[in-house]
Amino acid sequence: MLPINNKGADAERLAEIYLEGLGYQILARNWRHKHAEIDLIVTAENGWVIFVEVKYRAKTEYGNPENFVTEKKLQTMGAAINAFMAQNEAYTNFRIDVVAIEGEGAEIKIRYFQDVI
Repeated sequence: MLPINNKGADAERLAEIYLEGLGYQILARNWRHKHAEIDLIVTAENGWVIFVEVKYRAKTEYGNPENFVTEKKLQTMGAAINAFMAQNEAYTNFRIDVVAIEGEGAEIKIRYFQDVI
């Protein structure tokens, strides 16, 4: 496992490694459209585009990482997803996934939630 020092960047890199291990190919990292950012955009073998939100928490006393993917965040992602799909018309199917990472050091846990909407 990678240490989590620069929390956001390290968690996203760990998520990227995890998803590549599942056979996904990385299309983009930190893709931006106006004020929205999508942490990772990957493709699956079936040709689907997957927009991935990565959430990290060292401790879960205030809730698990996935609980911090709010409705507002999903709406903001929606605008960016529409822009990406308009620019990349070869892709017709997509979904939104969440990679939740928690813990520190050797105690890091990763949970993967597919098709969250």
